[in-house]
Amino acid sequence: MSAHVWATASTKGGAGKTTLIAILAGEIVRLGGTVALIDGDPNTPLLNWVNRSDLAKRIPVIVDTDPEGSELQSNIEKASGQAEFILLDTEGTENARSALAVQLADLVLIPMQYSALDHDEATKVRTFLTKLETRTGRARPNVIVPTRVPAAIKSRTQKGIGEQLTAQGFPVLDPPVLEKDAYRQIFSEGCLLQDLPPAPALTSAHQNAQALLQGLAKIYGAAHAA
Repeated sequence: MSAHVWATASTKGGAGKTTLIAILAGEIVRLGGTVALIDGDPNTPLLNWVNRSDLAKRIPVIVDTDPEGSELQSNIEKASGQAEFILLDTEGTENARSALAVQLADLVLIPMQYSALDHDEATKVRTFLTKLETRTGRARPNVIVPTRVPAAIKSRTQKGIGEQLTAQGFPVLDPPVLEKDAYRQIFSEGCLLQDLPPAPALTSAHQNAQALLQGLAKIYGAAHAA
């Protein structure tokens, strides 16, 4: 069976793509699955993350160096020989590789913070996917993934943008990626969430990570069962 390819898509930096991938990778490993990452960001944040420790022994990272996308398909094929899941992180700019990534993906994740700028960029990605479906006759399953969302009461901005997403008919993952210090800590220590020392504050982060993967797996399964 070929690997399941999930790709993030956002033409804006800081939307939360890399954090989302790290959370999902950790949860897949926790459940006994295998995952490989393709790092398409020139700053190589995923490669830097796994190289802070021995994490690369558990999660291989392939760096995709060509923004034109000439290496992407072969890198996906290479990763398919190493893992059941491939998580593909693209840079926060609009280029040929980012466009190709969503064409090759089985599921497109569109991370966005609840801000007007992120909402505009998420809308651009959705518009591109709609045009791509019209041109190719193939729908790419996709979902908006809100990121860095406070666990407290929703702000007026969050409510307003949430209403816009509903009006636009965009699928939105529930739960979102909550704002958690643990998600920053895994990058500073080069580890997975489950590798952090037990602490009361970690409980909600673990619950959020589990719910994120479960929610995406449900969307993915439904899309590919149709």
